[in-house]
Amino acid sequence: MRQPGTPEMRLPSQINGIPLTDAHIGAWVTYWPKDEVGRIKRWAGSLVYVVYNCDGDWDNYDRYAAAATHHKALRFKEADAGQMPMFPLMPNPSPPQG
Repeated sequence: MRQPGTPEMRLPSQINGIPLTDAHIGAWVTYWPKDEVGRIKRWAGSLVYVVYNCDGDWDNYDRYAAAATHHKALRFKEADAGQMPMFPLMPNPSPPQG
């Protein structure tokens, strides 16, 4: 499996015109022809590998198989109040000192 940040993953994959970066790993997306929701696991070129079904175990989505999906068929999922965040939750950085 290719790791985030490798040259293969820096190819120009985009979703909604936004170039993918390591920060998008774990982001929620929608496969628009079927309105199916999943999370980005990795990408290579025009293919984005998305986990669509993990029996509701979304905290461990990276342990499940991902489906290769063409980036043009994906849209970032809008954050739904009280449901799925658009990006994985990360701790807030400390404010700058000084």
